Amino acid sequence: MLHNIIEMIQQLSVNSLARLNYLNYTSSSFRIDLANPLIGKIKSFSLKSATIPNTLYNIISPINVMTFTDSTGDTSITIPPGNYSINTLLPVIEALLNATTDTYTVTYDATTGKITITSSFAGFILLPGNTQLSDRGEIFASPPSFNYQLGFTPLTTFPSTAGVLTAPNVPSLQGLEHLYIRVRQFKQFYKNTVNTFFTFDVPLYQSFNGINYYTEETGSIQKYTMQQSLSINVGFFEIDLLNVFGNNANLNGSDWGFVMEFEIDEA
Repeated sequence: MLHNIIEMIQQLSVNSLARLNYLNYTSSSFRIDLANPLIGKIKSFSLKSATIPNTLYNIISPINVMTFTDSTGDTSITIPPGNYSINTLLPVIEALLNATTDTYTVTYDATTGKITITSSFAGFILLPGNTQLSDRGEIFASPPSFNYQLGFTPLTTFPSTAGVLTAPNVPSLQGLEHLYIRVRQFKQFYKNTVNTFFTFDVPLYQSFNGINYYTEETGSIQKYTMQQSLSINVGFFEIDLLNVFGNNANLNGSDWGFVMEFEIDEA
């Protein structure tokens, strides 16, 4: 007996507001149940659009610790997470440093774009922090230390000259440049696909508190094609919004959404 195969294009709008349980899930890691399950042979799925507010902080835990040697030995300060400019960040650092044993000033040179830390302790040393290099020499194998964001080279100890220390590089406070949408439900159905991880890349171009609008037309086509079209019945999805370190991004309570498109064969 012959069966007519009908190819259908379906779009699914996902919004973190519709997550299953606000007590058990966050806006960057949640489950949604589908009112109308996806039934048939899914041939491919793609990201059509996404709307993500840039409510991410550029100083986050645990990448907010400065470790150094003062007149009493090795110590550290922890900068409260937040979204900082250079003009709001340096007074916070200076106040935290001055709450320790010695006296400090932290200044910014608008001409060179570099910061200088001056300590009353002539032997002041800035220590490397928690950065680790990957086998490929990337600094993002683990979160880079806070020193990197101040303009100091990762994995490097910086002794001061008579208590004066100027960063060799300009500060890096632009924050994250990309977020990644991971769809986890399909993994149990499809083992062999063109790509191993069902993850979509969304660039962040808006400043803090701006709204990022991504569309297939303005970005790039992100499509997963199945090597095997197995009959499935998908009734829910588990969604993660990840940062470059593979951790769930903290949108500070803001919600977001995206649209996926499916090519489905129905008998």
